[in-house]
Amino acid sequence: MVQSVQIRGTHVNVINGAIDLNVQPTGTVGLDSHLSLVYGDWSLPSAGGSRVKRSQVSADVDVVISNQRDAGNGAVTFNVSTHYHNFKRTLINDQPVILPYTIHIYGSQERADEKFSISGNIQSSANYPDVSFNYDVTVPALGTIYVGLGRYWNDIGNSNIDDEFSGGLDVYNPNPPDYRPGSRMINGVAWSHNRGDGKCERWSNSAYEMRTVDGHNASGNPPEIWLNGSATNQLKLDKES
Repeated sequence: MVQSVQIRGTHVNVINGAIDLNVQPTGTVGLDSHLSLVYGDWSLPSAGGSRVKRSQVSADVDVVISNQRDAGNGAVTFNVSTHYHNFKRTLINDQPVILPYTIHIYGSQERADEKFSISGNIQSSANYPDVSFNYDVTVPALGTIYVGLGRYWNDIGNSNIDDEFSGGLDVYNPNPPDYRPGSRMINGVAWSHNRGDGKCERWSNSAYEMRTVDGHNASGNPPEIWLNGSATNQLKLDKES
């Protein structure tokens, strides 16, 4: 039976810029989470010199995880619904410099599957429209993935100071890989090799370890059984049976 994925917290991967980036959870009910996103825009004066903080971008982001299903070998696929609202830019430092910018938001963690873009200039305060998008992701057995914010790219006039980040919720999949403990026949009875302090090996020129304990992959080789005159991978077993 597939266990539900778990939200372990938040995570953000800063790709470029976004020096004042801050993402905080503001509420979670089950797999329905709410995040606060804030960061500062930086730009260079037209005459050169040090970077200057021009404005602050903020948004509330709702993230809902739903429609979980078995993706095989302990992996789980689920749908992520993301909604940016109260999305705005607030002018902080009104300098006599105007730099164009374009905000892009992608559904994936890469620059792909664009969901939103809007252009303006770095000095303008602005209220942006809401942004909503859905996508499916798959997280492997005992794996972690980051979902919700997608990939955010604030393309400022000078590409050296763009703000770019990805991430969101830290989602963990507690399901172990396929369970194939191996067994041996003693007096007509198959005895499991599932031992926390042991292992099962097959000798083929040299010994290699096979999966024997729930959740331990070893080298990824399933145990073998002798069937119809040849060695065959043992079928997956239901660990609850």
